[in-house]
Amino acid sequence: MARLNNADEHPVSLFPMFNILICTLGVFIFILSTLATISIGVGKSVVIIPETKNGETHNKIPVYIEWNGYDLVLHPSKETIRFAIDISKIETYKKTYEYIDEKIKSTEFETLFNDLSRNKEKKYIILLVRPSGFDNFRDIRGYIENRGIDIGYEPIDQLLNLRIR
Repeated sequence: MARLNNADEHPVSLFPMFNILICTLGVFIFILSTLATISIGVGKSVVIIPETKNGETHNKIPVYIEWNGYDLVLHPSKETIRFAIDISKIETYKKTYEYIDEKIKSTEFETLFNDLSRNKEKKYIILLVRPSGFDNFRDIRGYIENRGIDIGYEPIDQLLNLRIR
């Protein structure tokens, strides 16, 4: 067994190796936490761009409207109409549609819906529905269909940021 011959000799110290090991471990923790934050989706957004398949042109142009249960948001202009009440609580569809008509009166939505009613061969609505709008989605969809407008819909995440070109 090795022994120190002289009391003045310094023994081998592992302290510098532990320092390097701890620093390396700290860097790995930083990298892992950064990757986890990115994968969770902080600040994620979706860009929606209408495209053609295989060079074919689409017959109709989509118009994107977002619905969260209280707000209709027209994209990309961000024109917004806020409904003060839950439209699913209105007694009849007739009263619901009258209420919606009153809210969209003299807005960009009224112009758009009138245009879409006349040009349904050229344009249609894609309704982007957030989870908070699922309960009264049937009412807003019924209103749009009642106007004779073609409609498609797509559920989207509640916190997802949208950028539509």
